[in-house]
Amino acid sequence: MLGGGYTVKPIKIRELELDDGSFKICVVLTSRTKKDLEEDLSSFQGKDIDLIEWRVDYMDVPGRNPDAGYLEDLVNIRRMFRDKPLIATFRVKSEGGYHDMNLRTVLDARTLLVESGLIDAIDIELESILTKRPEQERRVTEEYADLIYNAKGRDIKVILSYHDFKGTAEVEDMVKLLKEEEHYGADLAKIAFYAKEGYDAIKLMKASQEASLVLSIPHIALSMGKEGASSRYMRSESKSALTYAYVDKSSAPGQMSLEELNELLDQQMET
Repeated sequence: MLGGGYTVKPIKIRELELDDGSFKICVVLTSRTKKDLEEDLSSFQGKDIDLIEWRVDYMDVPGRNPDAGYLEDLVNIRRMFRDKPLIATFRVKSEGGYHDMNLRTVLDARTLLVESGLIDAIDIELESILTKRPEQERRVTEEYADLIYNAKGRDIKVILSYHDFKGTAEVEDMVKLLKEEEHYGADLAKIAFYAKEGYDAIKLMKASQEASLVLSIPHIALSMGKEGASSRYMRSESKSALTYAYVDKSSAPGQMSLEELNELLDQQMET
């Protein structure tokens, strides 16, 4: 038991256990075309990674039926990394997505990913799943309630996330966001805020420490931008379950290459 009276419950994605402070490495696929995807997957071979996140929103599918294209791409990823945990993310433009697609298209793509049975987790922005009308009570929409229910029924973990590319909230507000994500059904709660100065990264890591005391699920907490880089490798200061890296192309401001991240994490282990 922890100070807040909560028990932190690790989650397992395939055989990988995620818990507060586990700092597992998730490498991000930001391929634009089928050829790019094949090349990027080949570049992952033999790398020291724990999970793969496929940023589906980066994919262009001209001349292909998008649904058929995504399924074909999923099969290729699974063929090359049969046992590696796979997170699928179709990010909306307002929170860092590559393409500006309407919300129905995004929902349909996410539904396809869940129903494929080929993914292990799906990352969805908290604001995507909630009602938008001011007069309505803040609650999960019927469509996303069904999607989350279907995902959990297939043992697909749900990551609810929040991204702010303009600045960093106060510690209590960041903790509140993580608690809200847990409340609305997250198996893993995530926040990412842009750091304008080094103190912003310190605030975020403090929020991570506090969240570990009040959440019953693990969480991800990252600072974006150059000033937030320390949040991606400071094991002693953060309780993030995951950190992210790229092999070829970054998917977020301040994201490090896999080689650089592994070197910094190794240095942390030595001190």
